Order: sequence, then structure tokens, then C-alpha cells
Amino acid sequence: MTSIKLKKHLWLVALFLLALPLFCWLQWQPKAWFDNQLAANGLAGKLSYADVGKSFPGFKLSGANITLPDGKTIACDEIILRPAFSALLHGEQGLFVRARTEGINLESVVAMQDGKLKLSDVTIIADASKLTRFDSRLLLLGLQGEMALKGHALLQATNGLPLDGDVNLLWNKPSSTLLTAGMDSIEVNLAASETQGAKEWSWQIGGQPEIISGKGKIMSGGMDIRQWQLHGSLRTAKDKPELVLSGTLGAPHWQ
Repeated sequence: MTSIKLKKHLWLVALFLLALPLFCWLQWQPKAWFDNQLAANGLAGKLSYADVGKSFPGFKLSGANITLPDGKTIACDEIILRPAFSALLHGEQGLFVRARTEGINLESVVAMQDGKLKLSDVTIIADASKLTRFDSRLLLLGLQGEMALKGHALLQATNGLPLDGDVNLLWNKPSSTLLTAGMDSIEVNLAASETQGAKEWSWQIGGQPEIISGKGKIMSGGMDIRQWQLHGSLRTAKDKPELVLSGTLGAPHWQ
């Protein structure tokens, strides 16, 4: 009889422990908490939103606008923020982020690490034609097709400067005024490594069929990414000679 009562009490304790977080979440007022977090981290003027609501076990922002370090703004129809349990297992305080806007979906686990922004398990699926929302100059390129980016990155929290990372971009059914028609896919890989104490980024590009190919290095230096040195070679068609790339990311040269 004592054993039966003990099991009943243990069941009640377990039920209470499971119900308590849900009760706290139901009583939680996410708007006040989130606004305080933005103010405490100096982000009050960098992220605005039209509405905030609960999305178990976190919350959802609607009509959000994010101001980037360069002054440009990214508009998102919806952003969902939830505790990142995978980050907690590594002793980090992180958030699972899911953002959606017209033709573009993003997911990542975001954590702070010594004043740096750590982006893990990054997945971005985008309709290439919708990228013009971020830079109207892309209209000249006539981008079409679906882009899928996966990887991880480490950014300087204050200015978004990339410090480390490894990302892979697959562009299916690519189409642009700069590309040969009829390609099935283009794949680009960008990875960082240390070389004699300096950060070096290796890049590689290939296509199916083998129309476009290339590889090279980017030497990071300074806060302006446009001034980073570019080296490598690129072939834009199988029957054409390789182009030698040099200069900077902001002003590349090829011959």
C-alpha cells in the first residue's frame, strides 16, 4: 500500500514539474521582457516590430525591421525566437531564430561568445529574385532560381564583421545576365583559416554542367570588407581561358 501511495505522489510531483514551466509561460508578458532586453543590450533603435505574441516555448515578432551596421534595413514578415536547448547543452545562452519574409526563410541558433555573435546551424532558403529587396542594384543581374545556404559563422557583435566561418551555397536552376543559360546548379564554398596569424578565407566555385569553375583566397584586413584583398582564378565557360582575379572585394580586377 505504501508503495502505491509513493508512486501516486511521485506522479503528482512529476505532473507539477511539467505544468509549472507551462503556467509560467502562459503568465509571461513577452513584450515588456523583450523591450527590456533590447534596451539592456543597446539594440532598442536597431530592431522594431509591429506586434509581439507567444509561440511556445518562446515568442513571435510580426512586421519586424532590423537596421544593419551599414544603415540598411531588413524587413521581416515574421521572426520566431525560442530558447536554443542545443546551446544550453554546451553551456551557452542561445536563441533559436526563425525568420520569414517574402521568398526568403532563415533558421539559426544564435549565441553570444566573448562579445561575438555565434551563428550555428545556419540554413537560408531564398528565391534568388527576391534578393533585390536588400539591394536594388541586383535588379540589373536578373537573378532567378533557388538558393540554399548552410553552415556556421562568427561575427563581431558591434558591426557584423565576419571573423570566422564555413558556409556552402547551392544555387539550383541559376539564371542571370552574367551566366550562360541552361545551367543546372552552381555551388560556392567559403571557409576561414589561420595563415601566419592572419585570417584567410578560401573560396571555391563550381557548376553543373562544368561551365563555371574557380577558386582562390580572400585576405581579411580592416573593418571595411570592401578593402579585403582578393586572389584567385575563374573560368566562366568550359572552352574559355581562366581569368586571373586580383584587387579587392569592393573593386575586383580580372584579366
